[in-house]
Formats: sequence, C-alpha cells, structure tokens
Amino acid sequence: MKPQSRPAFPDFPAQSSATPTEYFRSQLQEAVTLHTMMFDKLLFEGQELPLELAELFEDVANTYLNFSEKISNEYLSRRT
Repeated sequence: MKPQSRPAFPDFPAQSSATPTEYFRSQLQEAVTLHTMMFDKLLFEGQELPLELAELFEDVANTYLNFSEKISNEYLSRRT
C-alpha cells in the first residue's frame, strides 16, 4: 500500500454561527456515519475480506488522527 497523507479536515470557520463544539460534532457525525456504512458493506458483503477494507482502516485512522489534532488545537487556542 502506498503512503497517503491525511485527508483534509477543515478548520473551524471563523464566520460560522455554530460553536466549535457543534461544528466538530457535525463533522465527526458525518465521518462516523460514512465509515460505518463502508465497514458494513466491506465486512458483510462477499465471502472474502477485500483489499479495500485495509484501505478503509488506513483512511479511518488518518481521519481520526486529523480530528484529534484539530480538536486539540482548537482547545489549546482557547486556553491561551
């Protein structure tokens, strides 16, 4: 598998009417919903585990690492 960069996760938009918490929850809910649907399809359709399942695990890991960094940065920026 080729190394991939982490998927872009948008920063909290300054002009947003949502709070950072609402924004991150919305983004996380979208990601969790999409990943759940993809896992269901790849795990339970077909007889064998497809290569795409490995790629999905990598994508999920990168996505949540990115979420972690953005949420941590948002939290730390509010503390200073």
